[in-house]
Amino acid sequence: MRLTHYIASLCLGGAAILATAWTVEAQQKQITVANFGGLVQDMVREIYFNPFAATGVKLVEDSRDYGIGVVRTRIEGGNNTWDVVAAEDIEVIQGCQEKLFEKIDYSKIKDADKLIADAKLDCGVGEILYNMSIAYDPAKTPEAPQSWADFWDIKKWPGKRALYRDPRDSLEAALLADGVAAGDVYKVLATPEGQDRAFAKIKELLPNIIWYTNPGQSRQMLASGEAAMIATYDSGINATNLNAGLKNKVVNNNSIRHIDYWAIPKGTPNLDTAYDFLNFATDAGRQAELASKMGISVPNTDAIAKVDPKVLPVLSANPDNIKTAIQSDAQFWLDNYDALSQRFTTLIGK
Repeated sequence: MRLTHYIASLCLGGAAILATAWTVEAQQKQITVANFGGLVQDMVREIYFNPFAATGVKLVEDSRDYGIGVVRTRIEGGNNTWDVVAAEDIEVIQGCQEKLFEKIDYSKIKDADKLIADAKLDCGVGEILYNMSIAYDPAKTPEAPQSWADFWDIKKWPGKRALYRDPRDSLEAALLADGVAAGDVYKVLATPEGQDRAFAKIKELLPNIIWYTNPGQSRQMLASGEAAMIATYDSGINATNLNAGLKNKVVNNNSIRHIDYWAIPKGTPNLDTAYDFLNFATDAGRQAELASKMGISVPNTDAIAKVDPKVLPVLSANPDNIKTAIQSDAQFWLDNYDALSQRFTTLIGK
């Protein structure tokens, strides 16, 4: 009898130890994810963060500023708390070169073969795709512009133009407006003559340009009539059309495509959980939900078939819209941004 009680107590004790171990393991399974804030983060919270936390992982949400310096300061200072961060293409490349991010083991990404090639960098897995495009209000501009040359045509389409106060995208748009073929933009922009040509084209439009520093400002300029056309991100136009009932139009011809990525800061103690999150966030069904609710494009090619048919026509990743888009050359800008930015600032006088 005593032996039976002893064995039973051992079993109960062992079960208690296992239960405690499991509890500790569950408590240790946590992750902190930082995005750029704004509407994207609001949608990502709803579609990725909250459902992922519902799987039993403690997810702490944070937001971050742009620029690799933010990540560098945290890691070099030994006070990084982020396990996964949203990062622009330039940040991913630079952070990888500086060994601030983990190299992605694509054997751990179950849908890796479904992601478009540009969404798979050494240190970054694609989160969202968005294009710098022309947008206009058809109620105020009944004849639809078709190209960057039209954007520059003040005689046929009078009114101010809103441009992002940054050489990136602005110089590419200027060359496209000046007749450079989409496939040759960066070859031309890499030469002194091409840079002169781009800056001369900006100067031509300068009296009619309103500069903005936040994409939301560009949409306000369009809504108020301050600008007749804006060069802005298609995702913001699509999202406000879907969620605020607006009817602004996007010109997809020769849009300049960008990709934001998920990256894993070097040395995270939660590496396995970080990969769990990457798999969760690259799932075709979840990406299709994000695309359907926000009108933003996503890198999983299987998501396209799952997108709301009403939204699909406006997505830049729609095969019909992607044909003439050009991929922003992150390496070019990493190599040339400082010099071109200085010249850009001198030109616009601000």
